Amino acid sequence: MKRLSSPSLRRIYEQTAYMANRRMRSYSIAVIITDVITALFILMLGWQAPVTVLALLPLVPSISIYKIVIAAQISGIAREIKSGEVQLYLAHTLTRVEYLLSTFLLAGITPALLLVSTCSVVIAIVAPNLLYTIGEYILYIFVDLLIFSAIVVLVASHGYEGTTIILGVFLGLFIWIATSILLFFYTYSGLSYTYSSNVSPLSPPLLYLVYLSFSICALLSPFTYRVLYIAYTQTYKPSPPPIPPPTPQTIMLLALLLTIALLGLALREIKVRDI
Repeated sequence: MKRLSSPSLRRIYEQTAYMANRRMRSYSIAVIITDVITALFILMLGWQAPVTVLALLPLVPSISIYKIVIAAQISGIAREIKSGEVQLYLAHTLTRVEYLLSTFLLAGITPALLLVSTCSVVIAIVAPNLLYTIGEYILYIFVDLLIFSAIVVLVASHGYEGTTIILGVFLGLFIWIATSILLFFYTYSGLSYTYSSNVSPLSPPLLYLVYLSFSICALLSPFTYRVLYIAYTQTYKPSPPPIPPPTPQTIMLLALLLTIALLGLALREIKVRDI
C-alpha cells in the first residue's frame, strides 16, 4: 500500500464526488419528498401569511428525512470497513484520513447544501417573503446535520453497520420529539405555577434532570432547538425556571465543538484499526 505524506484536498474532493455519484439516487428521493413537504405546508399556512417561526416547521421533518438517508449511506461505509472492501480505496493513493473525511463531507456538507438550496428554490417560488427568515437559520441547519454525521461516522468507523443505521434512524426520527417534550416540561414547570393552576412545578432535582436531558437533545439537534426556543419565548410567557435555558447560539457553538471532538475520535479509530 502506498504511503502518502499528508491529506490532499484534491483527493478528498474526488473521492467525495465519486461516493456522491454512487449514492445520488437516495438524495434525489429525499429532495423530492422534502420539497413537496415544504411547498404543501407553506400553501396550507398561506403564502401571504405574516413571517413567523411556523414557516420553519417543515424543515424539521425534512432534516429528519435527510438524517435517515445519511444513516443508510454511512452504514454502507461501515460494511466496507468491516469486510475490508475499504482496501480497494486505500490501495489507490487514498489515505485512511482522506477516506474518512470524504465520508464526512458526503454525509454532512452534501445533504446540507442540497436541503438548503432546494428548499430555498421552493420557498422563492411559493413564498418569497420567507427567504430572509430561512436565511437566518442556514448555519443551524448545517450544524444540525454536521453533528449528526459526526455521530454516525464515528459509529461506522468501528465497523458497526447495523448499529449505525439503527442509531441514525432513532436520532433522526425521535430526537426532535424528545427535544420538544423536554423543553416544554422545563419551560413550563419552573419553581412557580404556570398558567394552569392544575400544573404543579417540578421538584428541583427533577427540574435539573430535565434541564440536562433537553440540553443534550438540543446539542444533537441545534436547528430544532432554535425553532422551539423562539416559538416558546415569543408565543408564551412561562414562569422562568431557576436556570434559564441555554441560548440557541450557545447550543450551536457547543455542537460545533462536539462535532470536532467526535470527528477526531473517528479519525483516531480509523488510523489504528486493522484494515
